Amino acid sequence: MPHDADLQVELQRYRDLVNIQRELICCFLPDTTITFANAAYLDSFGLNSDCFGTTRFIDFVDLPERDRIRAHLQKLTVSREPVTYQHSSRCHGEWRWHRWTDYPVF
Repeated sequence: MPHDADLQVELQRYRDLVNIQRELICCFLPDTTITFANAAYLDSFGLNSDCFGTTRFIDFVDLPERDRIRAHLQKLTVSREPVTYQHSSRCHGEWRWHRWTDYPVF
């Protein structure tokens, strides 16, 4: 069984790997509260790690698309299969289209 120090080293290695990715990566709760995001995601939305646990990604999504995304997330809990879709989000005051792939991890 690994020691706590070994686990901390591995955790930091994982965080470093995720943070150098250019793709926008985030983890969120069923209500879309962000629990983790990599540097690319944070930069894209003008956020910092203080947003973890207090900011919902749905708040950045165009209002007419929010119900569709909520329904999509509900389906993920049943299918447990990755799904790719598109929606517009507000980034630094501008609307931009994003293509997302959600991987349900429970």
